[in-house]
Amino acid sequence: MGLSYSAEVFYGVFVPKDSKHGRRLDKFIDEEGGTPAPVKGHPGVEIFTTGWSSTGVEWVVIAAKGSDRSFSRDDEIVAPMPLRAAEEWTARLSSALAELGIDAAADIGWHFAGSVS
Repeated sequence: MGLSYSAEVFYGVFVPKDSKHGRRLDKFIDEEGGTPAPVKGHPGVEIFTTGWSSTGVEWVVIAAKGSDRSFSRDDEIVAPMPLRAAEEWTARLSSALAELGIDAAADIGWHFAGSVS
């Protein structure tokens, strides 16, 4: 029996999928044809969904395009790398969040999502 894991980091914010904003964002993803869905009028900002957390909460993510990095058990071992955000990412995300009516600017940053089974 082997261990399986996946890990992802991204620069952006989490929104609970079962919240008012999360349901609206999830509908937006469906209307755009799936995940990741680019946010119109905000180049470099995408919306996508993640899996379930250990608490049973599913999340919608608003992230800077190109910030996500994924790793799994079968990937090559990678050297540690510093996570640096491009200067424009925060401004783009803040603008998109404000237009979407989401007050999450304080939560913009590097986030981790992963699973082990």
